[in-house]
Amino acid sequence: MFIKVHSIFSFFAKTLYAMPPNRFKNTTIGKETKMKVNNINGTSSNVCTCGSWLDHWKNFSGQSLPSYCPETKCLQKPEVGAHVQKDSSTDSSWYIIPLCKTHNAEKGKSLTVSDSIAFVSANVSKTCGK
Repeated sequence: MFIKVHSIFSFFAKTLYAMPPNRFKNTTIGKETKMKVNNINGTSSNVCTCGSWLDHWKNFSGQSLPSYCPETKCLQKPEVGAHVQKDSSTDSSWYIIPLCKTHNAEKGKSLTVSDSIAFVSANVSKTCGK
């Protein structure tokens, strides 16, 4: 009995320890705040001098690449720099944020992302095209 209970406890302890902090906090209880964005599909032909849009984000965000996709319920690694617009905002600018390939491929859906992630302008005349 002790071994079985100990094994179950060890499993849950390892699982909880391995989870990133603040990934599943409720916005009304937790301190993490969230923002809705719309992925802008069909922008892969846009180019910048950074080599990739993920490199563009790394060069201008002032942040290190997060361990997890900023979509609030995702545990995949961010692999691409995605073109997004802030949802329900008067700001119609295009921004780059890191996303996993799964969330970058989603069309016609709003994504909920942590607002601790930096939004980097996709307008190269303001960044790498200066």
